[in-house]
Parts: sequence; structure tokens; C-alpha cells
Amino acid sequence: MKRLEFFLSLVIILTALASQQARADAVFPGGAWSTLSRKAAGLDIKKMVKVRHYFEDLGTTAFMVVINGSVVEKQGAIGKRVNLEGLSQVLLSAISGIARANGRLHLGQTLGQTGIDDVPALSATEKSATVRDLLTCSSGVYRDAAGETAREVRRRPVPGSHAPGTFWAYSTWDYNALSAVLQKQLGMSVFQAFENDIARPLEMHDYRVKANRWVGGQGTLMKAPRFYLSAQDLARFGLLYLHAGNWRGQQVVPADWVGQSLNEAFKLPNALGFGFGWWISHDTAFDNDFGSLAFFAHNRGQYLLVVPSLKLVVVQLTNPDRHEPVITPGQFGTLVRLVLESRT
Repeated sequence: MKRLEFFLSLVIILTALASQQARADAVFPGGAWSTLSRKAAGLDIKKMVKVRHYFEDLGTTAFMVVINGSVVEKQGAIGKRVNLEGLSQVLLSAISGIARANGRLHLGQTLGQTGIDDVPALSATEKSATVRDLLTCSSGVYRDAAGETAREVRRRPVPGSHAPGTFWAYSTWDYNALSAVLQKQLGMSVFQAFENDIARPLEMHDYRVKANRWVGGQGTLMKAPRFYLSAQDLARFGLLYLHAGNWRGQQVVPADWVGQSLNEAFKLPNALGFGFGWWISHDTAFDNDFGSLAFFAHNRGQYLLVVPSLKLVVVQLTNPDRHEPVITPGQFGTLVRLVLESRT
């Protein structure tokens, strides 16, 4: 336990120091993003044309590349709000970190202690799952969930097969339950909490509380939150995490929470780790060798990638409400590779 605590403290310290160094010459968008020409960003103009053509062939909503806080590439409708059905876990994680710092959320609190239940009623073992287990998709609660995909259903473990906190399985139910816990503890919707604590400090341009919605499902009381964000607002969120939760000198999300979020609660078979809602890589992600830490959120063809060593944030959004094509990890990786190959 002492080793784990030491390692976690080290991760937090290193994350904070790296962020402090990065902020020394960082650019933060105000009401509008600043742009940097491809030439000034050290990108080959002719090679970047390949990026535009590849994006156009994908037929999705928006693509953005931000380097050190300035936009160097934008394609599509970057101001259009899109249903982030695949990325809400990182937004909920940030809300959780702020709630914890304010004493409104406790990671060791169990579902039984929160009074959260489902139908049929949770078993005693299921009720022993903690808020931390929900954040790390390790609750051991394997049930139908509002908004889950057919792939999740196929991969869902057998009920009762794993004790809470011992096994990772991506779970929409866990994050739906986390939403319910947050709303009960905060006394407001997660959409309003995001507006108050994140969207306003970051001066998000397109976010509207009323644009979001809840999705219900059969056989469960837990509803799925559907956040609607634009690519340019999601890029601000990525930039916030690039700087360890700091925005223009204001600590919006606690730095220690960002450090914990990017610490591997579980190592996965594909050489990735999973923290508090984020996937973590120490070298390679989406078939691109970054040679350093990269962390990202992705699901259902939507992507948010942050590479601190390159001061890089990449957003790729497809619109599920319009049944746009679902971009595969390989296709997203190609987009990122084309950008990296254009560096002069």
C-alpha cells in the first residue's frame, strides 16, 4: 500500500511540474480560439492537404488539431454541438474531481451508503461497490444499461462473476450510476454542474445546459446522460487536462485529481491503462508511436486525444444523431499520423 501511495504521489507531482512548465509559454483561448498558421506551427502545407482530403472522405462532423493552445487545423463544423454519447465518462470524471475537492463526493462511499438502487434491487455485494469502482468501471455490477451498445452487451461478464474493485470491464451502467450519485450529492443535474464548474471558467462558446438530455432504458432506473458539446469546446476540455486542470492560473479541476485520473487503476491486455474515465498509453496509441504519455477518451467513433510532450490536443467528432459514419481507431490513427508526418 505504501508503494502504491508513493507512486501515486510521484505521478501527481510530475504531472503538476510538467503542467507548470508547459503553462510558462502556453496560450489559452478567450472568447475565440487563436490560430497559428501551418508554417508557423512547423507543418508542411502540402502534406497537411492530405489531412483535409482524408477527413472529407470520412464524412464526419468535425476535426481539430490544437498545438500549445492554438488551432493549427480545423475541418468541418467545429462549432456544432454533437451528442457525445461515447465521451461522457471523462466529463463526469472531471465533475467528480471538483465535487470531491468540495467535500460533496467521497470515493470510498458505497452504493448502499448513497442510497442508489436499481430494478431489480441491487444485491448486498453490488451495493458494496464504491464511487471509485464506478469511476474505474470495476463495480462488478453487470446489468442492462440505458444507452449501452450491442458490443458492451456481448462482452458483459456474467453477473456475480467478479467482486467490486477487482476486474475492469467498460460499463455504461457504472457511469450512469455515477451520474445518479453526483446529482444526489450535488443537488443539481450533472449538466448544470458542468456548466457552473467547467464550461463557464473555460469560456465554452457553444455549450448549453438545455441542449443536453437523458436517455432511459428498459429494465433499469439509471438514465444515461447525453452531453452535447462542439469540437471547439471539447478541445478546450482537452487543453484543460493538458495543463493538469489549470486554466489561465485558475485550478478548475484539482491537479491531484488529474494525476489520479491518469494513473492506471487497471492495466488492459492491449498495453493500455484505464484510470478515472481516461485510457492511458505510455508510448503508442492508435498505431502512432508518441514515445511518451498520451491519454484519450474514445468510443463509438468519437475521439479526444492529449499528448503532453507535443502540447497536442486532437478532436474528431461524428454525429450519432445524424447516423454519420463511425470512425474506427485505425482511421483516427491515420488522421493523427498524417498530421505528425507533416511536421518539418
